[in-house]
Amino acid sequence: FFDSDPTGSTMRFDKDMLAKGLDLLLAEYPDSPMVASANIGLSAHTLQDRKRTLAALKHAKGRLDFLQFKDEYWYKSAVTFMTTIAWDPKAVGLPEITTIRVGIPPEFNARMEKAAAGGPRGLEELIQHFRSQEVTDKDGNHNSIHFFNWFRKDVKEMHDYRDFQRKGKLLAAWTAEFPDSPFARLAAAHYGIENAWDARSDNWGHKVQESQWEVFASRLKTVRQDLEASRELQASEPAWSVVASTYCLGAGDDKMFAEVSEELFRNFPECDDFVQYSASHFMPKWGGRPGSWEPWLREMLKDHPEDVRAMGYARGVMCHLGYIRYSTDQKDEMLGNVKLDEKQLKQGITLLREKYPDSNRIANMEAMWSCKLTDDYNTGYRAMQRMNGTLDLEIWYGYDNYDRSVRHVTWKKSQEK
Repeated sequence: FFDSDPTGSTMRFDKDMLAKGLDLLLAEYPDSPMVASANIGLSAHTLQDRKRTLAALKHAKGRLDFLQFKDEYWYKSAVTFMTTIAWDPKAVGLPEITTIRVGIPPEFNARMEKAAAGGPRGLEELIQHFRSQEVTDKDGNHNSIHFFNWFRKDVKEMHDYRDFQRKGKLLAAWTAEFPDSPFARLAAAHYGIENAWDARSDNWGHKVQESQWEVFASRLKTVRQDLEASRELQASEPAWSVVASTYCLGAGDDKMFAEVSEELFRNFPECDDFVQYSASHFMPKWGGRPGSWEPWLREMLKDHPEDVRAMGYARGVMCHLGYIRYSTDQKDEMLGNVKLDEKQLKQGITLLREKYPDSNRIANMEAMWSCKLTDDYNTGYRAMQRMNGTLDLEIWYGYDNYDRSVRHVTWKKSQEK
């Protein structure tokens, strides 16, 4: 419930039933820290009821069960929510958030499903179309990356598994009908990398069992074969490098990662998908140093003209800024003592807005940058208007980042009146 969607656009809670259920649990287990803590979190972050949150905090009497919270920060954010003045964004002309986007845009997913219904030929024709006509969307993102990412699936629930299996059968039919298609093999690499990581799990290495390592290695070998079979696409298809980056991480192939990075940035300097997927290479968990991704990004962009460098830097930084600004621990993990180049970041975001004036994603970027890094609330206000009610959580990372920012901007604009 801590990451609940307040618009209900992705999941609708029966808030009346939820509140009633909590009240019944509190009545039956009045001395339970677990129930009291769950009541605090749900009252603040899902029901968004200040009076109820205050009552929940009083009922808990300081007895908290932090298994009900991600960490102490989530408890503090519930207290902050309860004490914050409920400024109304609509009163100062900001649109209400009606849509939250995460991952592949819904309209694009519908096109993929339609193509998949046409079988292998439908998929082959759609990717050829994206490479020759609709190369990028209005945000400047490559439609081909959306296409191949459709085959990746983080399997958490049974319905995810069924969907993943369905796509696996579709891929098998595609490669059988078009055995020479590099696109089918690249799609298989995207599918396979998720399959490999599912076997390994996302645990620390010492917690992964030997049998898991064996399956992981076997599936990575298949991914490598699919990458080699589609190698002809490397220079023209950024999705090749996106999946190759994740392969290099699993295989521990730093030499290949360096080569893939140089080739990708030579041809696609604005490809923030690659930067996002490559971040793990620089994380302490994988033997990296906090903040080392930022000088790597600048190094990869150095041979491009100034405007291209700025836009590439802005895209690369903004795909991580929400995560960085979400907590002190995450900031330390991602940046350490490294300072972002705020001048280049500002230049890049301004250029991106001019290049993609209808982009909702760029508007989300500018709003995040203005409110979370520079405190430029006037620019943030204009960017939030351009967001037009659509929140891109790949930029903000969590709704709480946006919630605090929009309340700050609303307060500032209220003071002007």
